[in-house]
Parts: sequence; structure tokens; C-alpha cells
Amino acid sequence: MGRFSNADHPRDPAGRFARKATPADLGNLADLAAQTSPTPPALPTARNERYVAAGDPSTPAATLTALAADDEVMVRGRVAENPSTPPGTLAALAGDPELTVRRTVANNTSTPAGALAVLADDPSERVRLEVAFNPSTPPEVLAGLAADPSSPHGTLIALGVLPADPAERKALAEDESTPPEVLAGLAGDVREFVQCAVAENPNTPPETLTRLAADPKKMVRWNVADNPNTPAGTLTALADDVREFVRGSVAGNPNTPAEVLDDLAADHDLDVRWKVAFNPNTTTQTLTRLASDEHDGVRAMAEAGLPDTPPDRVAALARHETQGVRKRVAVRVGLPAGVLAELAADPNEHVRAAARANPGFAQPGVAAHAGLLTD
Repeated sequence: MGRFSNADHPRDPAGRFARKATPADLGNLADLAAQTSPTPPALPTARNERYVAAGDPSTPAATLTALAADDEVMVRGRVAENPSTPPGTLAALAGDPELTVRRTVANNTSTPAGALAVLADDPSERVRLEVAFNPSTPPEVLAGLAADPSSPHGTLIALGVLPADPAERKALAEDESTPPEVLAGLAGDVREFVQCAVAENPNTPPETLTRLAADPKKMVRWNVADNPNTPAGTLTALADDVREFVRGSVAGNPNTPAEVLDDLAADHDLDVRWKVAFNPNTTTQTLTRLASDEHDGVRAMAEAGLPDTPPDRVAALARHETQGVRKRVAVRVGLPAGVLAELAADPNEHVRAAARANPGFAQPGVAAHAGLLTD
């Protein structure tokens, strides 16, 4: 699979690949027509006749240039397709307002390099894909498309930047060593499971996660909401998601701002409120509200996080039936040695790990009390 160095292909201030060609390089059809023939050629009046002439390789260059300014899109498209159309005329058609015309120019092997460079920055993914497939496209333009995170995944596959096999793309999306620009390309994959893998990867750049947060597929948004690298602003937007499990992941994300957690504490979904109570960013004020929640599990989780919960209640919570509550108790500061030792020997591995990571576990006698040796 190919790789392109960003250092070799500088970007403009907007983050797009900085190409040397600009729309000003495309030329003007009226000027081209005057240069090609001092006397304007006689054109057929019937549309079908102009259409046939526009696609005929034997049509004179001056006539093709004149037909390139035709009012009919189908006629201009045939000129754009004609291998005999002069390069300057094709360059001018690269600036045509109609997508179908620009796409046809991008596919024409006679299109000059400068025009292809302009079309490589076209707002349409279809046009950029045609540029990627055109054998006349210069290597530096292909390199720019490959390095550009806005390039569609189809373009990246065509260029060999991404593998054609969806399973290989998924493995690449899951790999934490995959470069950020490749993850950005994979974010636009047509396969949902590839997008989900990108959204779940903890090294996916925040800007890519923000783009995926607007995806219409709920599973993609869910993985974004769960990613610890998702920025606070994106999580704030996802806190209003229509799916409860997306809001629940926002409630459990360590990057979610305290004010957002306070709003989510009033969510109608039990799991959302429970995760708010578990989140270390949740304020004491919000936890106090949740300690009066209608559901026992939410109340217990909130009490486990409140600093002023009475010691006897903390000891009872350390034996709670829900492992999440016990884990929340295990991270408390100043736990009695007996309670911490009990949690360090908990049947659940996550509770045990949290207890052993507690600074109090290093105090003399705690590990021995638990019948354990420190790692």
C-alpha cells in the first residue's frame, strides 16, 4: 500500500493540498476561439447535428472550440469527451458550471496537466475520482489527492493509499499506529464497520471524530461518543442525540464537560443517569441530585462518588451487587484499609484493578490484609 509524505506535499491555510494551478489557468473560450480562427466557423443550427459534430474526432479544432460554448450541456459534454478537442479548450471546459461536463473533462486523457490539477480540487468527489483514474494525471497531483483528507475513500483506493479489501481497511482503521491522514480517509468509507473502527480508534484525530459525529449512522455516532479523544464540543453536540445509547456514551466519556453532565443527569434514560453518576467529571452538586434518584442503582452510584457519604454507607456500597458501584467505591480517596483490602480481592477483575490502583493500597498492611502481594 502506498504512503505519501505530508512534508513533500504542502497544504494551504485551509488544510487542502496546495496545488500550483488555479481556475485562472483554465483560459477563456472566447479568447481561444479568436486565436483558433479569426472568422467564427459556421455551426449547425440543429441540436442533434451540433451534438454529432461535437463528438466527431474529425471535427476541426476551431469548430470544437466554438461548440464548447454551446448553450446545451449535452453538446459541451461531447466536446469534453472528444479526444481531438484542443487542450486549451478542455482546460476552459474544466471550469464549466455543469458537473457532468467537468467530470468528462477529468476523464479525458487529452486534458492538460494544469487543468487536471484544478479539477483535483473540484468540490465534487466524482470529479476528483475521475482525476485519480486518468492516466494523464501528473504524479504530483495524484500525490496531492492521496495526502488530502477530504479525498473520498474511492479515490484513495484507486491510488493504492487504501486497500481494496474491506477487511484490510477495517484492520487498518483499528490499528492505533495508522497515520492520522489515513484514518481521515477511512472515515469516509462506504462500509459502516470500517467507519465504526475509525470512530473507536483512540488515536483518531479530533477533527475526524467531529466529522464522524455528524454521520447519519447511529453506530458510528455511538463509537464517537465513546472515544476518549473526542473533543468536548463534539460531545456537547452528541449529548442531544436521539439515541439513548449515544447519550449514555457521552455521559460516560471523561472529556464530557461538567455542565453537560449536569443536563444529562435529568435524562429520562436510566443508563444515561447511571453513567453520569459514574463519571469523574460530575460535580458534587450533580451527584447530590442523583443521590435522590428514583432508581436504587443511580442513587448508589451517586453516593459512591460523594465525598461526604458516611463511612458505614461506603462500606455497604463496597458490597453492592453492581460491580460498577463497587468500582466507584474502589477509587475513593481515604478508604479504610479493611474496605480497600476487601475490594482488592473482589470477584470482578475491574473492581480489583481499581482497588489496587488506589494510592491507599500501597499503605503498609493493606495488601497483606487482602491476602495479596502487590504487583
